[in-house]
Amino acid sequence: MKTHSRKIAAILLILCLTCLMWACTASAEEPAAEAPAAETADAGNAQPEGTAEEGQEGAQENPEGTPEGGGFPGGGSFPSGGFPSGGGRPSGGSRGGRGGGSSGITPGKALISSHASGSKTAVRYGTVALTAGEESMQTLTLGGEELAVSCSGYAFTAAVEEDVLVLRSEEGNAWTLTMNALKTLNISGIRQLRLIGPDVETVLDTSLELTGSLYGKERAQGFVSADFQLLRQGNEWMVRVDGREYRLAGSELC
Repeated sequence: MKTHSRKIAAILLILCLTCLMWACTASAEEPAAEAPAAETADAGNAQPEGTAEEGQEGAQENPEGTPEGGGFPGGGSFPSGGFPSGGGRPSGGSRGGRGGGSSGITPGKALISSHASGSKTAVRYGTVALTAGEESMQTLTLGGEELAVSCSGYAFTAAVEEDVLVLRSEEGNAWTLTMNALKTLNISGIRQLRLIGPDVETVLDTSLELTGSLYGKERAQGFVSADFQLLRQGNEWMVRVDGREYRLAGSELC
């Protein structure tokens, strides 16, 4: 009985030693098995000299770095929607590549063949040319532009004497003009307006600026320069706005 137990123990010991030796042998052989795989990978990456040169020539022919087929290297292709908005190469090709349409834009070339000629005058915006015709008029006309200056419907003539505009009527003495017209004359280079009628002659500086609480009240209601009329009645100036009349004392509405 003891002999039989010893035999079993010996067999188990032999099996254990055999398994241990097999495990050691397998672990020792694994690095040796990986070495050929690495060599094979290196060999796969290596290319003949002719192949490398052909790749360089291909890159020179296609500076965009995109294969002729329009896809990505390795057989891939662009997404169905093209590049994302604002990035990448525009669909269709902006440089007139193979099979791509041209955008019609050439560096250094004007986008249009002609430009607007403009008014061909050197008159500043908001001003008028200080040229008046010799014929009489019922509304002041300078440089072909009408200004809101009149003489109660009577005809008058206009003449520019340096920086003074002279208006002369043989029939009327009551002159009417808007503050907007006065400002236009001022920025056009007229310093003074001289109004001559058959009985009365008066002078008005074009730099006049209306002041006073009554003026501020009218402006607060939304009235602008074109709404304020200056009227020469007798020996004084009046200001009319929206049917209301004020006497002008200096520059203040009274």
